[in-house]
Amino acid sequence: MEPQNEAEKGICIASFDGGGPGSMSQLVMMQEILRRSFEDPTDESDEPCPADYWDMMGGVGFGGLSALMLGCLRLSAEQAMEELATIGTTIFARREDEIVTPDSNTNMLKEAIEDLLRRHKYPIGLKLNDKNFRHGRCKVVVFAATTATMDHCYQFRAYLHRGRSIDCTFVEAACATLAIPEFFTPISIGPPLRKQRFIGIPLGFNNPTKQVLEEARLQFGDEKQVSLILSLGSGRPNAFSFDSLDLYPDNHGNLLTRLMLGCERIARELSFQMSELSAYLRLNVDKGVENMKLTDWDRLGDIEGHTDVYLQAPGIGEAVENASHALRGCLGSVSLGDLNQIRPVTLSGYVFTETSLSSRWPIFRRRRIKQPHNQMALSPLGVKQMQDIIREGVESITLIDAIGNHIRIPMEWCRTYAVRIVTSYCVVVLIGCVEDACGYPSCLLQASESPW
Repeated sequence: MEPQNEAEKGICIASFDGGGPGSMSQLVMMQEILRRSFEDPTDESDEPCPADYWDMMGGVGFGGLSALMLGCLRLSAEQAMEELATIGTTIFARREDEIVTPDSNTNMLKEAIEDLLRRHKYPIGLKLNDKNFRHGRCKVVVFAATTATMDHCYQFRAYLHRGRSIDCTFVEAACATLAIPEFFTPISIGPPLRKQRFIGIPLGFNNPTKQVLEEARLQFGDEKQVSLILSLGSGRPNAFSFDSLDLYPDNHGNLLTRLMLGCERIARELSFQMSELSAYLRLNVDKGVENMKLTDWDRLGDIEGHTDVYLQAPGIGEAVENASHALRGCLGSVSLGDLNQIRPVTLSGYVFTETSLSSRWPIFRRRRIKQPHNQMALSPLGVKQMQDIIREGVESITLIDAIGNHIRIPMEWCRTYAVRIVTSYCVVVLIGCVEDACGYPSCLLQASESPW
């Protein structure tokens, strides 16, 4: 067989979901693929460096930190696991008598990332667009939201790009994608009079695979062939339910985190869209990691054990073996432009039913949208319209989970940041409206996972 020309080789792309301790499983899976691809059992030298074999990595949250460590700092998967454990336990494993606030967590986070750079002989003021990052094979991008645009991905790129980009350091970029609300304060980056405040994972983008693919298309062009798209999850969540969450007051941040981390919709959508493509592989541990909290950094050994079992499961081992061949061979099977042309999945069955609201309360009549059969398939626009209705015409909210439990949402919680997350991550179907004891309308909502 004739050797491939450089221009004909397929590129390899890795995407890391946001996660907490579950991000350890991503690194275990990455290590397994690399070992199957390149490690010689008789060679006792250092294990392969992912940055030498991947053309682009991207991620959010702790997954974004993993991408930065592997792709920019050129750590091995084993080194990245050690650093992830060190950083996570430094921030979250605090003494019981220690006063913990978002400010103190943010300071600890910055110091932990700076210590990471020191341990690997990098200056703490290292720029994200440092020439060593720009000219390496592996292009790295991480995403974060701003306080002004919580549902939009802002790209922090460690490579040259024609578009606008903010001048920031490695530490600032890492902190920006990790700054989960309620645990950390926003990270301010930019010129003194034009600073932007970043707050971690954008709403709805805990799985950033689509955004990473778009970055690859912009960087490499439509014609570039793809050999492997690896999407790494941080643990498959339980079905969404408020029943197991503490709403007030100390664990409010846990609610936000669970909602951010508990989204598999993008993975299912991509798996359906790319079901005929051998280049796409989604790996996500399905048992043993689903109940992890962001603070469970003392359970990393359990996570590694569950990941090892997952990698040996029927079908998974074969898929990992195929991915290792794709990584080693770099044989293109689809172009980035073709990937961009794959039509999005349209899911039906998520409907908004008025249930005679317009005749009972005028506010619903003013907001009513012309629709056949008194129903409207919920699109992103539909979600926004329903959010407006909730804000303006409802005095309280009751969520009905998958097994029929009714969860009354307190008035003071209805218009908070957390409700915005709920309506971003869930299809919320309006199934009726009742009056409470005082005669105020109470909105009954069915919460299920969103198809968008």
